[in-house]
Amino acid sequence: MVYHINKIFNQHYRDIILGLLFSFGFEDTAVGSEIISFRSAPGTKSLESFRLEIQRRGYSLIESEDALLCENIRKAIDGFIEADLDMSDHRLSAYLSANCQRSYSFLSRCFMEHHEMSIRNYFTGRRIERIKILLREENLSLTEIASRFHFSSNPHFSNHFKKQTGQTPGSYRSASASHSNGRSVV
Repeated sequence: MVYHINKIFNQHYRDIILGLLFSFGFEDTAVGSEIISFRSAPGTKSLESFRLEIQRRGYSLIESEDALLCENIRKAIDGFIEADLDMSDHRLSAYLSANCQRSYSFLSRCFMEHHEMSIRNYFTGRRIERIKILLREENLSLTEIASRFHFSSNPHFSNHFKKQTGQTPGSYRSASASHSNGRSVV
């Protein structure tokens, strides 16, 4: 039985997973790059305990091919955002199709079935989270952030951000700065 696991990037992470497997009594296993292979079927209770422990540590155990595909979609979306590419729907769909080697309509259906949200909504949420980080941690102007994320104008950026968060980018930045300075934000 083969399971996929996220975040096994190098020998250090592989050793962490191997140690956890052994501590849960799974000695007849092989761990590769993002794959755990059980030579014999693990017990449901032991597997669930293992799953909970690795989730506590920030990993995910992925059982099905569709779930693995959804994990790859999420990774590709993060890559798209970090690569500072054109943020249009057309470019995102082409990027995901190329990275996941499936049609966008197939990816969209699969993602919706597993996450009960569209790829577009997930992308928007991840994009807003990245913008929040920049607003909190970087000293970029709102114009620079709007440009980096390919908004057509500052008002478009501000309206989009407010629609998603309930705050303008400027008020979010101010509230974050007040909070980090130890002051309570009302």
